[in-house]
Amino acid sequence: MSQHGKILRRFLVAGSTWFATLFLLQVSAFAGFTVSLYAPSVYQANTSAMDAVLGVTGYVIEDFEDKTLVAGLSYSITPISGSAQVFSSLPKTYAAPDFSWDQTNVLVSHPQNAFVEYGVESITFTIAGGATSFGVGLANFQSLGSPSYPITDHYIIVNGQSLGKLDAFDNWTKSWYRNGYLRIDAYGGDVISTVRFENIAPYGPYGQYGDLMVFDHLALKPVPEPGALVAAMGVALILCIRGTVARIRKDVAANVGARF
Repeated sequence: MSQHGKILRRFLVAGSTWFATLFLLQVSAFAGFTVSLYAPSVYQANTSAMDAVLGVTGYVIEDFEDKTLVAGLSYSITPISGSAQVFSSLPKTYAAPDFSWDQTNVLVSHPQNAFVEYGVESITFTIAGGATSFGVGLANFQSLGSPSYPITDHYIIVNGQSLGKLDAFDNWTKSWYRNGYLRIDAYGGDVISTVRFENIAPYGPYGQYGDLMVFDHLALKPVPEPGALVAAMGVALILCIRGTVARIRKDVAANVGARF
C-alpha cells in the first residue's frame, strides 16, 4: 500500500472510532444505577463542606427556599385514591428547620406542601433532559420499626425500575427527623429521568393515613447539552487526528526519509 493509502486508512480509522463512540453514547439505555446513602450525621450548616462529603459539589441545588424550582425540575404527587397532581413550582413554602438539609424550608409530599392529617401514595421527581446524578436529603420517613409513630416502609423507583426498599439500605436511620441523604448515579450511558418515592402501605399499624415524606437540598448533575457533547468530542477527534498525523510523519521520515 502506498504512503498516501496508509495515511487515508489511518484517518478513516480515527474518524470511524469517534463516530462509533458517539453512536454508542446515544443508544445506550437502562445500563443501571448505583445508590449511596449517607447517615444523618453528615448534615452540617456549612453546605459547601457537606456537599463535598456527599459528592455533590458543583451540582445544581434546589433548596426549596422559594416557590420557584430549578430549570427542568418538576414533581408529581399521587394520592392514595385519585389522580396524580403535577407541580412545576411549589404551592407555597414550608418552614421545618428540624427536617431541613440546608436552610429552613423543605418540600413535603402533600399537594399543599404542608404537614396535614393524611399522607399520599407517592411522590415522583421528573428531570427534563435527564441527569447523570441525583441527590436529596430525606426526613420524616416513618419506617416500620421507628422509635416513634411507625407507619410504613418505602420503595425507591428510578425510571420505573425499583431499586428496592429504601429503609433496608445501609446507613438508613429510622427517625422522625432526618433519615439520610440519598445519591443515585447513572452509569453505562444511562440517565436519570424520574425518581419516585412510594409508601408501601397506605395505612400505618395504628391507623395512620399514609406517610408524609420530607425532602430538601435536592442536587442534580444535568446531562450535558448535545451541542456541548459534540463540541467536546470534536476536540477529542482533533487531538486524535493530530496524534495520528504526528505518528505518520515519524513513520514516513523513518522509513523513506520524506518530509512534510
